[in-house]
Amino acid sequence: MRSLNNGGEISLKGDTMLSITGEIVDIKELLRWNLVCFVEKQARITIGGKFSRTVILPAVEGPSGANVLPYFVSEGKCYIVLVAQFRNAVEIVTWEAPGGIIGPEGVLKSMARELEEEVGVKVNLEDIQVVFKEYLLPSLINAFGWGGVVEINKNDLPPDRIYGEPQENEFTLLVVRPLVEIIEMRKSGEIVFDLWTSRLINEVANKLRISV
Repeated sequence: MRSLNNGGEISLKGDTMLSITGEIVDIKELLRWNLVCFVEKQARITIGGKFSRTVILPAVEGPSGANVLPYFVSEGKCYIVLVAQFRNAVEIVTWEAPGGIIGPEGVLKSMARELEEEVGVKVNLEDIQVVFKEYLLPSLINAFGWGGVVEINKNDLPPDRIYGEPQENEFTLLVVRPLVEIIEMRKSGEIVFDLWTSRLINEVANKLRISV
């Protein structure tokens, strides 16, 4: 089966071709908190130009976000820099690539801003390599996730590893570990990463031809 984003022809069997389209016909706001809005969306979906159905489902309207994974090579080893923080939602400490909400300044500047705020490292925009733009969870969340990687200088890392802006409800600790060790920890299940961070770990490994 071949599907196209935002509608299009889908091959089901042999030469049989159908099309699927949809449009939002009504939106009801249920709850708004900070930058997130919980809504109920009513859609009219049509298949083959004649089979139609109304579908009503909840959705979250939220800002798009960006994560950028810094790394450096020292004495022949690759190291990555992660942010350790307690996440209320999942009730555990997670290790994540630095990141946050994409502001009006755009993707690259937002990535650079987050690196400076969460890691204490300034980078040139042209040094950041954007490696993906994907939907967060299209069945529920209307927002994009951007991912990037950037090589930094080991000497640019600050001696103070505790970060977090009180006004942003953040209190974090920097984690600097060899990439190979991180990959082994992930394989063994010692630590579970979010999808973005895991994807960015793979991107750095692929750049340096390290098996994942």
